[in-house]
Amino acid sequence: MKVGILFSLVGVGFLITHMLGFKYVKDLRNEKPSNDLTVILTAILFGGPALLILYMFREIRLKDIEKNYRFIICGVAFTVVQVLLIVLLAVFGVLN
Repeated sequence: MKVGILFSLVGVGFLITHMLGFKYVKDLRNEKPSNDLTVILTAILFGGPALLILYMFREIRLKDIEKNYRFIICGVAFTVVQVLLIVLLAVFGVLN
């Protein structure tokens, strides 16, 4: 696997998670019913750091307190797993 393909995959996951996260924040500000699971599930595709960046919004933090910190826990867990995956790919020589 080439490093360029990996970076493009990471970039796409990061951007998609950000776009859905901004829509989620907009819905929270307009008091529309919204679901944070779409943002969290999208973050599986290399969007873990995007969840941590989105956590800076006050609306997300307040909503996350109501949901037992699901957003921040998933953000940290996805980031750790994604970093470990990239390191293991590099160690075993899959990344050229």
